[in-house]
Amino acid sequence: MIVATETETRGRVLEACRGLEALVREAEDLGGAGERSLEHWKALLRELPGRLEEGVLRAAVVGPIKSGKSTFLNCLLGEEILKRGAGVVTSIITRIRRGERREAHLLFKTWSEVNEEIRQAMILLPGQAERPADGGFDLRRERDRLALGRALSALAVEQRLSEDALDRNLVLLSDYLRGYETVRSVLSEQPAEQRFAGERFLEHWTFSGDEAHAVYLKDIQLAVAGVPSANLEIADCQGSDSPNPLHLAMIQDYLHRAHLLLYVISSRTGLRRADVQFLSMLRRMGILENVLFVVNVDFNEHPTLPELLRLLERVREELSLQVAEPALYAFSALYHLFSRLGERLSPKERKLFEGWQADADMAAWSEREMRRFQEEFDRLLERQAGRLFWQNPVEQLRGIAAGLSRWAAVGGELLGRDAEEVRRLHERLRRRRERFADLGGLLQAALAGAIPQLREELKADVQRFLDPQSGEVMAALSAFIDGYRFPDAPSSPSPGKPGFSQALYLAYREFKQALDRFIAEQVTPDIVRFVNAAERKIEARLAAVAAPYRGWIEEACEAMQRELEGLGLAFDCPPPDPLPSIAGFLEAAHARMPALSAGIGYPAKMRSEALLRLGVYRVVGKVKKVLKKPEQEGAADLRAFREAMARLRRETREALRFQFTDFRENLKFAHLFRVTDEAARLLVHCFEERLGFYAADFGGIVERIAAVGGRKEETRQRLTRLHERCRELIPPLEELRLAVSARPA
Repeated sequence: MIVATETETRGRVLEACRGLEALVREAEDLGGAGERSLEHWKALLRELPGRLEEGVLRAAVVGPIKSGKSTFLNCLLGEEILKRGAGVVTSIITRIRRGERREAHLLFKTWSEVNEEIRQAMILLPGQAERPADGGFDLRRERDRLALGRALSALAVEQRLSEDALDRNLVLLSDYLRGYETVRSVLSEQPAEQRFAGERFLEHWTFSGDEAHAVYLKDIQLAVAGVPSANLEIADCQGSDSPNPLHLAMIQDYLHRAHLLLYVISSRTGLRRADVQFLSMLRRMGILENVLFVVNVDFNEHPTLPELLRLLERVREELSLQVAEPALYAFSALYHLFSRLGERLSPKERKLFEGWQADADMAAWSEREMRRFQEEFDRLLERQAGRLFWQNPVEQLRGIAAGLSRWAAVGGELLGRDAEEVRRLHERLRRRRERFADLGGLLQAALAGAIPQLREELKADVQRFLDPQSGEVMAALSAFIDGYRFPDAPSSPSPGKPGFSQALYLAYREFKQALDRFIAEQVTPDIVRFVNAAERKIEARLAAVAAPYRGWIEEACEAMQRELEGLGLAFDCPPPDPLPSIAGFLEAAHARMPALSAGIGYPAKMRSEALLRLGVYRVVGKVKKVLKKPEQEGAADLRAFREAMARLRRETREALRFQFTDFRENLKFAHLFRVTDEAARLLVHCFEERLGFYAADFGGIVERIAAVGGRKEETRQRLTRLHERCRELIPPLEELRLAVSARPA
């Protein structure tokens, strides 16, 4: 289990940290107080335990609604954390971390966010009048709630459906109305929070497990004891098949930052259309290589094991069209959850569990599959944790141990010399240290020369890709908007046919959903791939600048070793660790790609303008009829409808141009430039740190020699013991360094 490996690694790191802190204090007592090297090492050791808690390893659980994600997560954590079978389609990312006690932290939307989301869902909704005089729709006003309720009730059946399912915008509006009374005292103009801890923990289901309440939530954070690692965050990504672009954007942002994806498929349905669409999006984002696929088996749906195995083979074949050699696992999450709950099962659940146990072949097979999945999951987490959390701290500890060992050995040797010779030797070592510092300055200068050119290239790449007039993304969006075919225009109202307002709403809704789908499935994944490519360019450029300096570290340290040997101060000490990869610096920069706001702010007056044109054209038609120049029946409706659709195209194109202009600037300055600068800073810092482990300051020792008088031999023996104790720490730290940096792939 990863928890055992992590506990052991953490224990060894903290033990080495405490041991080195004690040795640094002893070095200060021996004459090193105030020396820059010892002060720096002491600060690193003091900060290191806290830094071990800061990193986050993210595992995202994704899959369409009703695939069994909540049951799977409960099974993984060994207790009822999430409400099973809730079927909430509202997009919420429930983040779960380890905690000493069970606690739920719920963050709610503000009233402004709620009203804006409702306003966008109501655009062109028949039966709604605009309210420019009092600031537009406000759910807190009773007359607005009643008006919205009447508008929803008046919709015909065909207006409530979209692609043979309930229209999600209408579901959203209905949920806001149904949940209002429960949350009205909770929400405010500022983000509101509620916490449920201990015995009240499961009260969070009131909100997270009920769609009419979950719609008001912005974020859920849970703390439970069952998470296997203190640095692990497991996220239940509800709404991965949501058509709402803002919801899907949140999911895509988290998936882009996740280190591992667990994709859940229901054995009742196999791969569905929603699965294929979502997996295609992941493939375009370039993150399918970090996915474990889990078929959540419903024992009641599969009478025999051979029948289930045939289904799994079909799922594997279908997955192979998306990803080569998919890592596929299958087991009953509910069976294993019931197994872990034991005495806490209800009589009905126990009867069901005992029935499943009676099928020994199916139960044994599920047990084997569960163990196989758990082993692979632990292995991947262990490998990622070694790379993210342990490698750099262990290398720092090894560097401090080697540097302190060298400091003590040189100090012991200097004590055997007279004061004048010691000062002369110290001066030569000081000049050598200054050359080390010069190397850091040279690297900084090289980066300062390379980064402006890199910025210009990144700027040109972003401009070419995201220019609102001629960029690749806007060209694709314009082609989609221009090529979209609106439905046939309505004729004058007649029995069985929707009126003009209803037809306008249906046309808008279908266009908006098609555009949202295009952005989610085509545009956003392409943007993610572009950002990944830009980050690889940053990585390659910084690596090219740093390449000569990697060798210079070894050369400088060898020169220092020769200097010491030439002064008669020869001793054996390991060289410093090489610089980490540039990719590690990019990840340590902690910069998030800015969100692309996909919500398009159509003006509320668009519907009233269309109705006004319709009225004018109908009046003109009647006048022509009086003048005996009649128009074709329905011509006024057709003309007004076409102009409304043309307006919709223009408004959409302009809104997208505005959004991509804003996104382009944020991507450059808030992400790519920031990542470049921060990665370069970390590179220089790490370079200087590696040199510092080898070029300690001996000024305190020189002063100590003048002060110890007749206690030279005692001080020398203490320095020798300090040197030996530091050297004893190096082999186990080297062993640990190799272990965490070479986790089995």
